[in-house]
Amino acid sequence: MGVIGVCQKYGLGRVSGVCYPEVPMKAISRLGKAPTERGDTTSTTGSPDILALNDGAFAVIGVDITEELGPNPLEDARCASNERIVRITRATLISAKKDIPDE
Repeated sequence: MGVIGVCQKYGLGRVSGVCYPEVPMKAISRLGKAPTERGDTTSTTGSPDILALNDGAFAVIGVDITEELGPNPLEDARCASNERIVRITRATLISAKKDIPDE
């Protein structure tokens, strides 16, 4: 039985081939400064952001540019049908740098 079968058998989710208990996904913190502190937001638009999730992964809020770049933006970069390519400002990433773990 493969990893997927084992995860399903025990009611576990799977990320990158690793089984984990199913828990509701939740954003627990922000990496870097808030969009208002960076000047990356207005009262009428969204705000680029990088969020830490309760499972140790990260989520990115940005403008969807998947259609503009296509499914293969670089020779060795592919965007699957269940993925999106998003654009964030340079200030968003630079602000988050200090909060990105080394490992």
